[in-house]
Amino acid sequence: MVIGAFRLSFAIPEEGTTHKGEAQRVKDHIWSHYKISVCELDSDSREVLIGGAVVGASESACRKRVETIIEHLRQWPKANLIHEETDFIGFTDIETERDFEKYQ
Repeated sequence: MVIGAFRLSFAIPEEGTTHKGEAQRVKDHIWSHYKISVCELDSDSREVLIGGAVVGASESACRKRVETIIEHLRQWPKANLIHEETDFIGFTDIETERDFEKYQ
């Protein structure tokens, strides 16, 4: 099992959108296109940070899914994606809880 995590930074437009409004619009868009629940992370007032994750059987499948999401958001004209970070964590045995403790 592999978890592909991502953290995305979006600039808030100068006019017309509040921090909360921009965060909700991005979260709704990701849900409507990819059915992935994401969360808003703490950030300064000029940007919105959104975090999320996908789970898959292989790193390549997770990497492809995350890259597809990021590329779509780069091209989405209603948001300004300014930075992204990704990480992939693999679990090799059935006792994932024990493996997960290594990363905390």
